[in-house]
Amino acid sequence: MVRGPMAQGFFDIARLIGKGVLFSSSGKSAKTLSRAERKAQGAVDTARLRREELAGLGVLLAFVALPVALYAAHTLGLGKGGVSIERLTSSDAALDVAIFGGPPWLIECTAAGASAVLREAAASARELLPDGLRVATLDCGGELPSGGTVRKRLGLARKPPAAGLPQLLLASSGLPPRALPADALRSAAALGRHLKRTPLLSVVPVNTTAQLSRYCLRRELCLLLLTTGAPRAEHRGAVEKELRRPPFAAAAASVDRATHAISLGKQLPETDRPQVVALRRGAAGKVEARALQGALGAAALAAFVEQVRENKPPLKPLAKELAISRIDGKADADDPPVTTVL
Repeated sequence: MVRGPMAQGFFDIARLIGKGVLFSSSGKSAKTLSRAERKAQGAVDTARLRREELAGLGVLLAFVALPVALYAAHTLGLGKGGVSIERLTSSDAALDVAIFGGPPWLIECTAAGASAVLREAAASARELLPDGLRVATLDCGGELPSGGTVRKRLGLARKPPAAGLPQLLLASSGLPPRALPADALRSAAALGRHLKRTPLLSVVPVNTTAQLSRYCLRRELCLLLLTTGAPRAEHRGAVEKELRRPPFAAAAASVDRATHAISLGKQLPETDRPQVVALRRGAAGKVEARALQGALGAAALAAFVEQVRENKPPLKPLAKELAISRIDGKADADDPPVTTVL
């Protein structure tokens, strides 16, 4: 192969480096060899030179790749336990899942790149961000396939809460996204403090069958907390603790049996004690259920959820679809009209 002077020089350098790496040496002097031996030695020398070139090129490429890898790790924050910043678009099918799917997302409304606050927070995610939080940017002014913009459909403000600050949204539990306040946007540390004290995944009170379907049954697994009166903090906290366990695929809802009846209630023992029922849709589309036996506590609930995930024993399919109704027979208004499909 004919090489130019610069290319030949590069390969000569690579060969010298490879020779040092392989500790190779030249063969016998041609003066001491016969013609046949010189021919054989030529083939050996050619193979040796090729090995030296390849070894040297490997060393040179490693020197080039190392700074690139270090820069990428620094940029993405991978060396600090960082997370990558995903890019959502208004035409992306994943947008519905990010906004209303349930798992927590931190989304910056921006048509340009991520702000310094978001980049720094993502780079130091292990220190600053709660586990399971995904981070993304989205052009909220982008046109949706269904018409209108993301900003208009979600009722978002046109500008950040203060000049010079990013506009960040927190979407979780299938609820409409919440705009973060100005105090949480002034630095990555301030953002981290705000998110660490904010429940990302929460028990959503439901009063109608539509709400139950929206906030509970759309997820891989739902923990339904049945109480008499408003849920007590320790019971709600035990359920929310399970939501924060990987793979962050569960949802939770609560029904107040003092005011509402759920069709599942007839299959549960009569008690005023809080109960938890695991729900999910099976392969045939039917809702499957299993109730926690005994008193509701953090340890008992953790063991129960682990068994449910392993499907041991299997959840039982319900004969009828779940329904919620008011005990006094009156109709409950559903949520205020919000967009749940973009």
